[in-house]
Amino acid sequence: MEKDEFFTKGFNFGYLLAKHEPKLSDKITKRTNPDNQFFQGLVWGKKEFEKELVKDKEMEIQNIRDKKAKGKDLDREI
Repeated sequence: MEKDEFFTKGFNFGYLLAKHEPKLSDKITKRTNPDNQFFQGLVWGKKEFEKELVKDKEMEIQNIRDKKAKGKDLDREI
């Protein structure tokens, strides 16, 4: 297997692990082995999931703010 394949497999595994078992993901990624492509992919997959999670939360907050703003606009019209 090539280095890129190990990284990709690690990335996908890290993403899924962070999604379904975040505590285990944290424990595993605290250990560092920078020379291992699978491990590097695992860490990056975890980071990607966390980044997407933050984006989702930001979108939820924006949607709530938008709904509140629409509600205020409706109150003003009445």
